[in-house]
This record gives sequence, structure tokens and C-alpha cells, in this order.
Amino acid sequence: MTKAEKLHRVRTLMRESENAIGAVKEMIRRPDVAEQVMANPSNQRILYQAHHEQRQQAASARFAAAHERGTGDVGDEVEEEVRQVTRREPAVDYQRASREVLELIGSGTTFLVDLQRMIPGLHVAEFTEREVRAVLDNHRRIRAALDWCDSALSTGDKSMDDELARILSEGDDQS
Repeated sequence: MTKAEKLHRVRTLMRESENAIGAVKEMIRRPDVAEQVMANPSNQRILYQAHHEQRQQAASARFAAAHERGTGDVGDEVEEEVRQVTRREPAVDYQRASREVLELIGSGTTFLVDLQRMIPGLHVAEFTEREVRAVLDNHRRIRAALDWCDSALSTGDKSMDDELARILSEGDDQS
């Protein structure tokens, strides 16, 4: 039997979640298997995300149970625990995230921080009409690029249509 046939057979046997869960629990106990699974950054992210969601659900369940019992003090403690779990667990494990993910987050963060620093000090009254149009045109290009990025992340389609290519390269002077 070939490797592909064996994998097909395993997939068929593990179609039901209960069987898959049992098999994964058993296989993950093998150090060689666990090591190879965790060597893959994609697997690390999947397992990290599942663990994070599980912790948030457990904290939320404790919060809901405390409110059902009507114990305000315990509810406050559990509510704080929910906030701490949310705060402690970043959306991305920065030590394991891919370079592309870190670059996307970093460039967006840099942009936001720069705007937060610059906007309060702007002397808008001193801008010429042409300068205002140039800044607004640049912002339309940034929005178009962000929409393209969001679409690529959501759908996996990284293609760029002609209009988007024009806007990103030339600007959108039609507004």
C-alpha cells in the first residue's frame, strides 16, 4: 500500500470527529510525532489559537456561572479573569508567527502610531488646497491597498484588477 493510499484510508477512518480526536490524542503522545507536528509554524498557530479560544471560553463560562448564581464578588473576580486572559493572550504568538504576519502587523502599527503622533500637531490651516488634495489622494490609495490586503487575507486571492493597479501606481485624481 502506498503512502497516499494509507493517508486516504486514515482520512476515511477519521471523518467522524470522535475518531479523529481519539487518534490525535494517542498520536500526540509520541514524542517523534509531537516534535514533527510542532515543527510546522502553521500547526503551531492552529494549536495556539485553539488553546487561546478554549481559555477564553472557560473564563467566559466561569463569568456566566458566577452571574447566574448572583454572587457579585465572585462575578467581579471572574470578570477580571476574563479581561486578564484576553490581555495576556495576544492575537498572534510573536515568537512563532511567520515573517509575513509580523511585517503586516508591524507596518500597520507603525502607520497608526505615526498618525497618532502627527495628527494632533497638524497646522491644517496652513495647508494649500493642492496639499490637502495630495494627502487625501494618498489616503485613498492607502485605503485601496488595505482593502486589497483584507481581501487577500480573507479569500486567498492576491490578484490585482486594473483599476486597483492604476490607483496604487498613479493615484486616484477623479475625486
